[in-house]
Amino acid sequence: MRRYLIPILLVLMTAVPAGAAEPDNDDPAGAVVVSEFPATLEVDTSEATTGPFEQECYGLVVYEARVLARAVWYRLDFPAEAEYLRITNDGHAIVGLWDSVGTAPTGDPIMLERTCADGSIDTSLFGSHRLYLSVGASLVQDAGPYSIGIEVSETSGPPPIDNDAPYRPTMIASLPYAVDQDTSGAGYDSDPQGCPDGAYVWYSYTPQTAESIEVSVESRDRFNTMATVSVYALGDDVRTLGCDAPEDGLAVADVSLAGGVPVLIGIGGAGPLSLEVHVIDHVPPPNPDARADARALEFGGTLDFDTTDKTLEPGEPESCGSGGSTWFELPALPRDARAVVTGGVSVAAVAGNEVVACSETSGELSIPADSPATHLQVRAPSALGTIGLRFDPALGTQVTDASPFTATCGEPTGVPQMDSEVEVSQAVDPHDPDHLVMAWQQDRYSDRGGAQGIGAAASFDGGATWSTSTVPGVSTCSGGMFQRATDPWVAIGADGATYVMSLSYDPGPSVVGGTTAEGFTNLANSVLINRSGDGGLTWDAPTVVAVSPGVLFHDKETLTADPNTPGLLYAVWNVYPTSVGFPVFSRSEDGGRTWTPPVPLPVTGSGAGDQIAVLDDGTLVDIAARGSMQSTTSHDRGTSWSRANAFADAGFQEGPPGVRGGANVPSVSTDGHSVFVSWSDTRETFFARSDDAGATWSVSTVGGNFFDTPARATTAVAGTDGGRLAVMTYVVDPDLRTRLVMGTSIDGGRTWTEQPITDTFDMERAPDSKGRGRFLGDYFGLSASGEDVVVAFAAVPPGTDAGVSNIYSLRLIP
Repeated sequence: MRRYLIPILLVLMTAVPAGAAEPDNDDPAGAVVVSEFPATLEVDTSEATTGPFEQECYGLVVYEARVLARAVWYRLDFPAEAEYLRITNDGHAIVGLWDSVGTAPTGDPIMLERTCADGSIDTSLFGSHRLYLSVGASLVQDAGPYSIGIEVSETSGPPPIDNDAPYRPTMIASLPYAVDQDTSGAGYDSDPQGCPDGAYVWYSYTPQTAESIEVSVESRDRFNTMATVSVYALGDDVRTLGCDAPEDGLAVADVSLAGGVPVLIGIGGAGPLSLEVHVIDHVPPPNPDARADARALEFGGTLDFDTTDKTLEPGEPESCGSGGSTWFELPALPRDARAVVTGGVSVAAVAGNEVVACSETSGELSIPADSPATHLQVRAPSALGTIGLRFDPALGTQVTDASPFTATCGEPTGVPQMDSEVEVSQAVDPHDPDHLVMAWQQDRYSDRGGAQGIGAAASFDGGATWSTSTVPGVSTCSGGMFQRATDPWVAIGADGATYVMSLSYDPGPSVVGGTTAEGFTNLANSVLINRSGDGGLTWDAPTVVAVSPGVLFHDKETLTADPNTPGLLYAVWNVYPTSVGFPVFSRSEDGGRTWTPPVPLPVTGSGAGDQIAVLDDGTLVDIAARGSMQSTTSHDRGTSWSRANAFADAGFQEGPPGVRGGANVPSVSTDGHSVFVSWSDTRETFFARSDDAGATWSVSTVGGNFFDTPARATTAVAGTDGGRLAVMTYVVDPDLRTRLVMGTSIDGGRTWTEQPITDTFDMERAPDSKGRGRFLGDYFGLSASGEDVVVAFAAVPPGTDAGVSNIYSLRLIP
């Protein structure tokens, strides 16, 4: 029966209503030339006929109803540099791409079908700079009108989709949530938990309390109706909460969520999709635009909201913009941030009933860290409908800027990376949580390490403001004997005295390959300590802790002050008689003026970066990362030590390709009773806790490789007075986009929740560490300050030259 139906249908398709005029571009010979891109074609095929080439597109398969009919034609002339073509349509047209391979005796072009689609087309041009485009209806579809978009690019692939990887999802701040997204060009993901594989884009959501939600995904392509949804819980491990992949173009997953546990939502298809997420049986508040019902803002991602029927309630501020108002609650602790609202509406930062900052038309508002604002008020005409708000964190309070040195003040053969500040250490006063001090490498050298000097900063208001200084006598740039300085480490004693310990050395000849210490064991070097009597505003000349004319090389020194005994200091560093080093310990009881002879510590294996935690009863616990995580304990101020206790594997890796990530330097802190340790092995971040001075340990995973998670670099840990724990880690995407992520625990470190706390920055422009990748430090600073934490870290500021990095400070509630 079907073979008799085909000729009848072809006759019907080629018929033209009496008196109707065919369009001039009804066939390839009359194709309209398009040579400016991007282009949008508004196409009406209602008077077009069906020609022979259109029958070839998809073949005459009536039961699929996808035969191209009644098409109009365009000739696309691309610029020579174009390598990739993307054609989008409104989801109803049949589009075909054709090569012209010659000219028939009649003068018509001879066409060769390249591809046909009932949706979008993404294709490489393969050097072809002229193609023909047909736009028509399907066999059983009414003709036009259609809107066709044409884009070309100089790259060989489709434009990137920001959230096509599970490690950088779009964050959903609150529910309900609805968004349209085209998945064309998304990467293919193999699902590890049993849901369908496919081309996914990703969203994340963290409920504040336990709730049930419905996640629905609907295809907006009338022919390609594939739609897939998968929902996962990201707690201690990855659990599948729901998945659905029907063939009717609508996928739905109803799931129950635990409060505080983030979920990952993957949606897949082959084109435009609509995502909706809402709480099941949720009853909207009676006044959704009233301030009492403000939605809490979280950093990152775009929050969509509806302005329909919004009004200005009595008593609400009305001095910024016009229209109804929608309210959003700022994070509890003010931060440098930027709010951007689409649609050209107004946005105001409000404290009480006072508008403290206003953007009436641009929809973009900066909120400084010291702003008293508690809410954002967005005012928009009701007719605008759904608009989006993006709330992004800045990098934090910028502590450093230009270098205090000149490029020629240091050793004559090296070239410093000017205005680079890396590897920051931080300490908090044990008796004044608002007094903090930090120190960093200033103007890092790429070849053979070290820097032109050591910079420092002090804060007496909990990190809101900082006063910077230069540590004297540690390098030739700062008036010292040695050409370079490195590895700054700070401490604040029980009497408020402030100390910076650092390593000074002459670089010697350049070394290619080999171990960390190879080529350094014959270099003159010294471990130095500088003291400040005014809390870190000014510094005394350095005191020598250890010196070598070249027989030994000292490295990775750390300093700890006893929080209860003024002037009592402990130092640990590595000594390299060859390319294999071992840790040594020394003590000062007079504020760093004199030191006991260094003695080896009883740990085994290769590594560096030992650190000492001092408990309230004076017990010392040394933490070492030497193939395994090890601890050793002293009850007599370091005169004797217990045998080393290996409590976790430590198969360290340097970091992601192209990044030097501090893999062999753990972070250590204490609340006076327990010892906290954290480290990363590139794939995962770990936490360990001991409540018995290192005799036994519990170990947990803070964050890791759920779905090809980006690499993890340097890590820091702190515990607050309120019992909360914080672990911070640099997380690096494959394209080296980097941000600082904070893991928090409220149950002593058994379970963790992670969230980004900074905007992303470009690690590829960070200072170079020759042969080992981009470098921001083997460590950074994280300190408990009362019930908050203050983090000091290096990052690459936007809009600067490669090799420039700054030190930033953030105060957060974990």
